[in-house]
Amino acid sequence: MDENRDKKEHGVKFLLQEFGQIDTERLRLRGEAVQRLNFFLTLTSAILGGLVLFGQSSSLIRIDYIVFAALLFLSTIGWQTFDYIIGRDINTDRLLRAGGRIRRYFVKNDPTIQKYLMWQNHDEPSGYITHNTSAIRRTVEAILSFLLAVAVGLLVNFIVQQEVIPFIGGAISFMVFLAGLKIYAFRRFQKAVKEAQEKEILHPKETIEKIENPQVMNDKTTQ
Repeated sequence: MDENRDKKEHGVKFLLQEFGQIDTERLRLRGEAVQRLNFFLTLTSAILGGLVLFGQSSSLIRIDYIVFAALLFLSTIGWQTFDYIIGRDINTDRLLRAGGRIRRYFVKNDPTIQKYLMWQNHDEPSGYITHNTSAIRRTVEAILSFLLAVAVGLLVNFIVQQEVIPFIGGAISFMVFLAGLKIYAFRRFQKAVKEAQEKEILHPKETIEKIENPQVMNDKTTQ
């Protein structure tokens, strides 16, 4: 009896330590995403601001070529930031589902604590990949699309020396790039959801609700 109690206590301590590490990693990913966004914004502002000052003080060099090269460089940094944030959201989802499994263990052993939980106690995909609403990612999408659209506008201006056509080309490019980035992120998240549903779910939400609240599930089926 004492041996079983010791095993249970060791198991609880292990799960608590595991939960602490999971939450620490989740906060680290969140902080790193914010830092990368801030770095991208700072770098973009510094380079574009420096180019504006340089263009006003020098008339010997065509500044538009330098701006075009700078936009390609910033777009590369922006893409890396954008792709990292998508990976961050997918990894954060895995951490939340891992934490949900641990919560499920404690709820199963003491159902009275369930009403105090603010986070999920199942391991189905979270809103990070199902609702696709990351504010950080949307900010990077907008800035990256703008940089690419300006680059396209400059490229068109190199070919067609008019004022209206490059502006129209840039505006259309902005909408195309923004839609393309959203579609790319959506497909990455859909793939992550599918992989989670096929390989990783141990405690489905509906099964838990059916066991704990059979009347609620009956009401859903009769509606």
